[in-house]
Amino acid sequence: MSFVDQKDAETRFDKCPRMLLVQALEKLELELGAKVSIGFEIEFVLLDGSDNVIKPLDRLNGYSRTAGLRGETLDLVEEIADALKQSSINIHHFHAEVQDQLEIALAPEPALEAVDSLVLAQEAIRAICVRRNLKATMTPKPTLSGPSSGLHLHLSLNKLEHGSADNFVAGVLNHMGSLCTFGMANYDGYVRSTSDATGAWIGFGTDNRDLPVRKIGNWHWEFRMMDSTANPYLFVATVLLAALDGLANKTELVWKDCKFFPHLLDESMRAEYGMHKSMPVTFKEALDYLKRDVALKTWIGKDLLKWFISVKDKEVEEFGKMTDEQRRLRFLEYF
Repeated sequence: MSFVDQKDAETRFDKCPRMLLVQALEKLELELGAKVSIGFEIEFVLLDGSDNVIKPLDRLNGYSRTAGLRGETLDLVEEIADALKQSSINIHHFHAEVQDQLEIALAPEPALEAVDSLVLAQEAIRAICVRRNLKATMTPKPTLSGPSSGLHLHLSLNKLEHGSADNFVAGVLNHMGSLCTFGMANYDGYVRSTSDATGAWIGFGTDNRDLPVRKIGNWHWEFRMMDSTANPYLFVATVLLAALDGLANKTELVWKDCKFFPHLLDESMRAEYGMHKSMPVTFKEALDYLKRDVALKTWIGKDLLKWFISVKDKEVEEFGKMTDEQRRLRFLEYF
């Protein structure tokens, strides 16, 4: 992995997402003594040479069933696991997420090393599958009717002397709409703004996968508003900077810990948990959040933000002209 330097720029590395992450980590450590550990859950689907889903013979649906790993699939995933281990990338677990979809979860590492490991792991998964005449696609919408794929971020910190976990997560939730732009950085990613995927409402809950932020421990969260189209350095950096803002300003956590499925609650019940806003349901809506977010502009720099928005505005325009199938096939080429 490397940094991108533009020597004639006013500030060196000002358009480099990896440098932005380094700066965010340095700021957290300098100001708060924070050490950040990160792990990722990589979801992917196997396709044949005609971009059709490879379907296991045992068609048992449901979460984490062994049926999805029977036969050649288990051999493939074990080969990937061995290759990652030889590359000093440790796996926390692997399983069949649902029917026709696999997941490899990477073990936690220090933040920068973890993002580097993610990039290398994604390439290893793709390369090993190609050797078997398969395509491993991590695109958020691999089929028009099958499962959507995410890339969930697990983030944990050491207990801080100053600031609370509530302030940390409040900073993230306050900027959720903007952060979605970096985490789900594509036209089709918002198919996941639903229950049991990213979540339909802005909020958090302990062990609640129907919300964008799942609390696992006092200083351990899963951020679900991410997929493989994200620049992981940029997304992790912006999450940390939003959290740092919450800590610095002692932002009140107006959301309550929700242990229920939000879509089963009526409006008044959701309001009791602080869930007044829904998640962005289109990429354009998320971009509109970002364009209004003055604080984020100061954190990541006007040049990087200008470059990002100009590219993504063009993507919204061009992908909006395509049919669902045309977009699906285009994304399969890259992700």
